[in-house]
Amino acid sequence: MSTTENFGLNIEQIKVYFFKGLRYWYVLLIALIIGISIGFYKARYNISTYEVSGRVLLKDEWKGAGADAFLPGMEIVNERNRLANEIGIIKSFPLMTDMVKSLPELKVNYFEIGNVRETNIYKSAPFKCSIDSITDKSIYDRLFWIKYLSKDRFLISMDDFNTDEGIEHTFGTPIKLINNNVLIEQKTFYDDIIEKKFKFSFNDTEALAKYYQEATNITVDIDNASSILVVSLNGSPYHQQIDVVNAIMKSFITYGINEGNETAINTLNFVDEQLKIVANSLTLVEQNLKNFKESANDKRVNINGENIIQQITKLEQEKLEYQFTIDFSKKTIDYIKNNDDAKGIVIPYFINRSNVLYDLMVTLIDKYNKRESLKFSVHDNSTQMIQLLNEIKISKSILIENLISLKNKTENDYSIVNQQLNFLITKIKDIPSVEKDYTIAYRNYLIQDKLYTYLLEKKQEAEIAKASNIAKASILDYANLYRVSKTSPSNASIYQKYIILFFILGIIVIVILELINNKIIDKSDIERITNLPILGYIGHNKENDNLLLFNSPKSLIAEAFRSIRTNLQYMVNQNQSKVIMLTSSVSGEGKTFCSMNISSSYALLDKKTILIGADLRKPRIYDDFGLSNAIGLSTLLIGNTPLIDAIQKTNNPFLDIITSGPIPPNPSELLASEAFSILINDLKNKYDTIVIDTSPIGLVTDARILIDIADVVLLIIRQKVTTFPNLSKVTKELGGHKQKCGIVINDILQKRIGYGSYGYGYGYGYGYGEYHDESEN
Repeated sequence: MSTTENFGLNIEQIKVYFFKGLRYWYVLLIALIIGISIGFYKARYNISTYEVSGRVLLKDEWKGAGADAFLPGMEIVNERNRLANEIGIIKSFPLMTDMVKSLPELKVNYFEIGNVRETNIYKSAPFKCSIDSITDKSIYDRLFWIKYLSKDRFLISMDDFNTDEGIEHTFGTPIKLINNNVLIEQKTFYDDIIEKKFKFSFNDTEALAKYYQEATNITVDIDNASSILVVSLNGSPYHQQIDVVNAIMKSFITYGINEGNETAINTLNFVDEQLKIVANSLTLVEQNLKNFKESANDKRVNINGENIIQQITKLEQEKLEYQFTIDFSKKTIDYIKNNDDAKGIVIPYFINRSNVLYDLMVTLIDKYNKRESLKFSVHDNSTQMIQLLNEIKISKSILIENLISLKNKTENDYSIVNQQLNFLITKIKDIPSVEKDYTIAYRNYLIQDKLYTYLLEKKQEAEIAKASNIAKASILDYANLYRVSKTSPSNASIYQKYIILFFILGIIVIVILELINNKIIDKSDIERITNLPILGYIGHNKENDNLLLFNSPKSLIAEAFRSIRTNLQYMVNQNQSKVIMLTSSVSGEGKTFCSMNISSSYALLDKKTILIGADLRKPRIYDDFGLSNAIGLSTLLIGNTPLIDAIQKTNNPFLDIITSGPIPPNPSELLASEAFSILINDLKNKYDTIVIDTSPIGLVTDARILIDIADVVLLIIRQKVTTFPNLSKVTKELGGHKQKCGIVINDILQKRIGYGSYGYGYGYGYGYGEYHDESEN
């Protein structure tokens, strides 16, 4: 078969399925009506949502230029930004809590209740609710309804004024709600507000912070190498989301400044502690030197003692610095052992960037920051978190060992300097008494004065470093109307969505109906099961009359029977009497109706025709012709009635009938008897056409007995009644006689349900001149 032929076959198959589906057009109509109805409902109550965004630039350089002038070890203030850490910080719970607290408007939700839907009236509510202090937290997320009675009075209800009709209150007067003192104040008033309803609810700060923590989306702008973060939020109304996004960015900037100041403040505290000690000592030595001068003439002091004083002063300064280092080491070791964060870790002036200890401290701080960031993206028992915690544990151990080593070395240096000091102090004893006393007092004064001055300089440098600390990020683009995009579907898209969805569902339903259908519908159903020829198509009989060829000879159905009569001419010898047997798979498929009209069609040709009611189990023919069934085939075959009496005349002189007669106990045996064969042979000598109406071949054996006697077997199939299994079963029954079998399709409800080469299926309107459907006149 050629490609063209294959393509044509596929087109025909598509047409088959299309027209089959077209039978269930009402399913699609119902589906579309449902889809449009749901789309209308969704569009009517659709609440618009928007995405609002702002952009933050992370400064990817060493920040805090003034800090470099401060203690050389204060580079912790200049720590390198980590992009992932900053994202974790923005979405941290403390930062979100600060953001919520900075927007008091978020504490209460206000809604205006309209005829169709509720509207969030953020910042535009005509009244304001506030609570001094929460005494009962169950008030959170509870809804309260307000109805205006006048400019000063209102009703408040707990259930939209259903069972709770509301309590009347005055604006500006505290009221009791869920054991909390609530103040509701009037903001604006307009005439249409009377009898208008609003509702409000209070929000828990922590719950709201948790919500925004999860709802806030942070992405890297342009590409992953960028240091620009996009902070976005999806919700409604958009002006509320604008305020929230801007507040998040501002809270992040403030957090960065506070974080940078924290380390400088810790160092200032350390310096202040030392200043207090030195200040007390300086006050004491100043007083001693003053007292000495008042009691003695300082000109008598030998100048040779000044060299010793300078040496002692230098050693005292070294001793103090060593003591600083020892104190720092002890405090840092204790903090690292007793805490699990980096807040109290300070890198002092005596540790520079090239020192291994500096690298160890910076590494530990980085790991702590990374852990805080990971808390928002992974679980505590995840592999990544467990690995990081192990790294922190190792870093702490290594840092403690290095701090212990530093402390031990410094203590040794401290001991050496102390020995040198003791030696010089011993030499002072050799100086004359007055000179010695002056030397000692002057030495103590110089040492404490220089140390105090040195610490004051470092404190001033620390203050400068703190003041020069700048934010680690800046806001590039504030959230505003130009950075708002609608994310909720439009009404048109809602309609489109549900129309398409239910159209597809309708098609699925049609496919399912077609799959579960086991009834013969069109020609293709028959051709899939049997190759018996189709001799004719009978439309649905709208008249309350079965003898259509006699009573409505110009009707379409009458013409269909004439067409069947014509087709039968090609199956039998026209020069001899022919026996036509009609049967069906089950009762109710119209074989008796077809038998009467086929026999009538031959009678109208002036052919002597006899119709035999061989369905002995369910007699019917006599009633339509107005005949008696007291005698008939059953009485004839048992010998109780002669043939001449069994044959009854009709109004047409060419049509005689032998009715079934009384129902016998043994119909199969009577039909199989020799008497029936003799009867048929006798009738062949008298009639041109013999039409036998038999029992359904699919139910009883009666019809099978008569197949050999018949010249033509017509199998009557009724649309939407005959099933696939029954047709298949009957086809097998007739398999050995298929050369004389044909199919007549009865009671077709659709006139055009086929297509293509089938001449549009069961169409039976021929348009032969005078032929027309009389029912339409």
